[in-house]
Amino acid sequence: MFRRIARSTVLSVACLLPVSAALLYRALADEAGDTSEREVIECNLGDVAPGAKISHTVSIPNQSAEVRTVKAITKDCTCLSLELTAKRIQPGGEEELNVEYSTPTHRGPIEHVLNVAYNDSPASTVIIVTATVGAWVELDQDEIDFAAVCVGDEVQKDVVLEVR
Repeated sequence: MFRRIARSTVLSVACLLPVSAALLYRALADEAGDTSEREVIECNLGDVAPGAKISHTVSIPNQSAEVRTVKAITKDCTCLSLELTAKRIQPGGEEELNVEYSTPTHRGPIEHVLNVAYNDSPASTVIIVTATVGAWVELDQDEIDFAAVCVGDEVQKDVVLEVR
């Protein structure tokens, strides 16, 4: 019972602090005594616009000596659509996971966790998807001409800014 309370406390604190999901995931696995082989891939989508659809490809490697068959890929958000090119990953090879992310309309950093489980191995691959949802400002014109202004003169120009 205590372990469950402690784990939910850690998760609620993580929502308030800028803690990496990768670090949190590793800490929780260590606390639970999880010693299975795990690879963590961090996928940063960079700065993205609110309400946009972003596509990105992540390579899932197989660094083992055995063929791995993907059993399932779980995600923590319905905002992610996933498509794996092939379920069988040859030793030393990799397969591509196409990720489509529908960004939220609010601004700020986001993190989502994908877990790739295999049929024939207790090992798993964790993919941490991060991005920063920001706002862009666009001018209503391409340039503002101040060519006719002499040194010391005051000139006022009106500019319309639109936040996207």
